[in-house]
Order: sequence, then structure tokens, then C-alpha cells
Amino acid sequence: MLHRCPPGGEDGADPLSRTHINALNCAAVIALPGSTETLSEVALATRYGRPLAAFLPAGHAFPGLSADVRRVADLTELDRFLRESLG
Repeated sequence: MLHRCPPGGEDGADPLSRTHINALNCAAVIALPGSTETLSEVALATRYGRPLAAFLPAGHAFPGLSADVRRVADLTELDRFLRESLG
């Protein structure tokens, strides 16, 4: 898809940012360890009530991730999250 949206990053909350558009157009969000843009996507998913889980296998950290975000540690848990969220 070609678009002229500004990038996400710390400006991800801008209504015209790519991050904002991604959060509004998804059925569920699976966050992988990342930085400011990923944290912006997590915040927007929370704001818009999107199903959200962080995929964090054992030994992986996600600095800045809220304790309220569901964490899944393996693909079986991830599959369960998606089936519960998407019906």
C-alpha cells in the first residue's frame, strides 16, 4: 500500500501517522520487543480497545511495556490469544 503518512516513532499518536492508521485497521495487535514506535502502537491499541498481546519468549525483555499488557511466551499461547480475540 502506498501512502504519504508520516512515520510513527514518538509521533505515532498523530492521527495521520502510519502507526495510528495501523492500529485503527487491525483486528488484533501482537507486539514484539521494540522501541518508541512499538510502544506507540501498544498505546494506540489500548486506546482503541484492540486485542493486544506482547510476544515475549523466555529471556526476552520489552523495556517500557506496561504491566497491563498481556504477555505470551510461546506460539501455543499466541495461537490461543488470537483464537480468543478473533473468534
